[in-house]
Amino acid sequence: MTTKVCQYFSYDNHNQVQAMVSNITAENVEDVQRSTNDTFKIGMWFLSKVIEGHQFEIYGPFESVDVTMKFAHEHHGITSYRGAPEFDDGMDELLEALKTH
Repeated sequence: MTTKVCQYFSYDNHNQVQAMVSNITAENVEDVQRSTNDTFKIGMWFLSKVIEGHQFEIYGPFESVDVTMKFAHEHHGITSYRGAPEFDDGMDELLEALKTH
């Protein structure tokens, strides 16, 4: 069984993605771990925060989407999200979605 990628995006006043909350799947676990040098397990969550242009920082792992969004609010002032379609495979669609918003 494949876990689908579930993503929530936060946008700035110019309709540009400022952050993304996403779950960890078999398809994205290695890329996320490589970006953070942390251990993530399938089913955990992370926050990806844009810092400049297409550069971003990843925070986590978190146990749930709610804990991740609470962290984003408390540490980065993020208050709202829009859902994204669920994808069967992860990082290619994730990166493409970040580029197009």
